[in-house]
Amino acid sequence: DKKKDKKRDRKDKGGGGAVADAPGGGETNLLLSDTVPQVVARPLASDDAITVTYDVQAQLTDSANVTAMLFLQNKLEHPVSKLEFSAVDSINTRLVRPVGAGANDPVTIPVTLAPNSQQPVYLRFAVKQVTVPAPVRGTLTYQKGLPDGSTTSAMLNLKMPLAVSAFLCPLRCSKEEFVGVLKNGGLCDSQNSKFALEQPHGFPGALSKLTAHLHLAVVESIDHGASLYGRSIQGHHVAALVKVIESSSQVSIDFKASDPAIASSLLTEVRALFP
Repeated sequence: DKKKDKKRDRKDKGGGGAVADAPGGGETNLLLSDTVPQVVARPLASDDAITVTYDVQAQLTDSANVTAMLFLQNKLEHPVSKLEFSAVDSINTRLVRPVGAGANDPVTIPVTLAPNSQQPVYLRFAVKQVTVPAPVRGTLTYQKGLPDGSTTSAMLNLKMPLAVSAFLCPLRCSKEEFVGVLKNGGLCDSQNSKFALEQPHGFPGALSKLTAHLHLAVVESIDHGASLYGRSIQGHHVAALVKVIESSSQVSIDFKASDPAIASSLLTEVRALFP
């Protein structure tokens, strides 16, 4: 059947990505698995033994959870072992613990950090509301080796700011689909901010920084302007227009989203990225 074959070909376009629902119903070629967010390791906490950086990523196939990647660096000449992570659950976020664990039990991290080494570990957090930031307070406990061969316990307090961008996924779409989202996606009024270009990176550097940190995909980039798109794990659309202001070293960015709180939070993130 030629019609079925054409439909199958359209669904398979892009390396087997899942087909998303169109903003107003029906079918579109927005690919759920086609664009993988770039890992951006952000500083989190440090003491005399361990430095922790992190990134948080989400998947559109999971509307209730995000994954935090903690990069643990052992700065000592001795091993660090018996690592455990505990978190204070809130109304909005909850550390996903093993089956059978209590609500306040820590999660065991089954690794031993060799001297002067780094190891990534993964923690999952259940999230209810993705339109506002959801900071997580936690504690990393561990045992560190001493020069005499003995060990001692230590604790490192963490505050991980789960920003709204942590709940977004970059999503490729055509120019026509992007225009369709702007017109028919029920987006909020545009929210705008400006920031100075960082030299020597210029506009390409700013665009790369925005997409990596905010988890957005480039729809189209022409000269000194670009359109960006992403979607939250709960289906919120996010559209952004970025352009260099003529005869200026400043960049203007406009956000539209399914929820105005998302656009407002992303503007706050942009101001922190380009102070």
